[in-house]
Amino acid sequence: MKRTMLLMFVLLLGAAPPKGCEGKAKLFARVPAPAFPEGVAVDRGRVYVSGPATFGTAGQGPSAVWVYGADGRLLQTWSVQGEALQYEHGLSCLAVDGAGRIYVLSTQLGVLRFNRDTGAQSTYAPPFPMLPTTPPYLFPLPNDLAFDADGALFVSDSLQGAIFRIPPGGGAAQVWLQDTRLQTPFGPNGLRIDPENRFVYFTLTTDTDGASGVLYRVPLRGGPLETVHTYTAGEAPDGLAFGSSGRIYVALAHANAISVLDRDGHEIERYSAALADGTPIDGPANIAFAVPGFALVTNHAPVSRIFENMVVFSLGVPELGGPLFRPMIAP
Repeated sequence: MKRTMLLMFVLLLGAAPPKGCEGKAKLFARVPAPAFPEGVAVDRGRVYVSGPATFGTAGQGPSAVWVYGADGRLLQTWSVQGEALQYEHGLSCLAVDGAGRIYVLSTQLGVLRFNRDTGAQSTYAPPFPMLPTTPPYLFPLPNDLAFDADGALFVSDSLQGAIFRIPPGGGAAQVWLQDTRLQTPFGPNGLRIDPENRFVYFTLTTDTDGASGVLYRVPLRGGPLETVHTYTAGEAPDGLAFGSSGRIYVALAHANAISVLDRDGHEIERYSAALADGTPIDGPANIAFAVPGFALVTNHAPVSRIFENMVVFSLGVPELGGPLFRPMIAP
């Protein structure tokens, strides 16, 4: 069965999206404790999920990356080494390089890199710095990450109102973007580089009013911050992904929906149906396209905190995913 499902992943890459599945959601996989899954990435017939992305983890067990097969079966669990478990700890989102190595954001340890075959862990970037402009009661909260075509890694920081850049090959993160508009109760969150390698797109979960959220973009080579779309109060935009058409799929964590924007930033669709087994869409956090016509979404459940809702589900979409940059990074 495992080999058959892997073959399906490979063979379907050139196929047309199936008809009749758009907007339909079904269970892909359940996520074990400590759950609160946020990151999801698909590569070479495997699905990688990371967590917990929550507060209240002090005194609990280690964070983890869960590795699933194409059929939703849990294959491996990579427990993070080196966390000070008596303090808050967790993992947020994931990225993959050209060699299939997995990069994941740790609230304590910076950017970790895992060998896809052995699960061996190494450090790609040290912990993120506390910025001078950050109020003393806040701290770094790295949230999402994405490579550009040149191998630089961009990282959003939700509590420090900043975007960091890590140079190709790793090392210390440097502030790439700061703006007073990003210094909000919960700032930069989901982040992607557009398929043309021209812009960094990122969500602002709450605006300066503490309510409405925004999808922004800023040119990679320098230029002004641009508003792509503004969401209404309380919808809480989180992760995002590009479709092959140029549409942008945005997870709305508090609206429990996936918003679909056209190239100009106009919302053209919204998916919010419960899963086929009756599980609700509950705090969707991150989106990764899998086979044509389907995207995988993490049910983060940060507000309800209902463990049974903490799953990965597949969502029918009318297209393939847009390309992600997966550069070859030095060992």
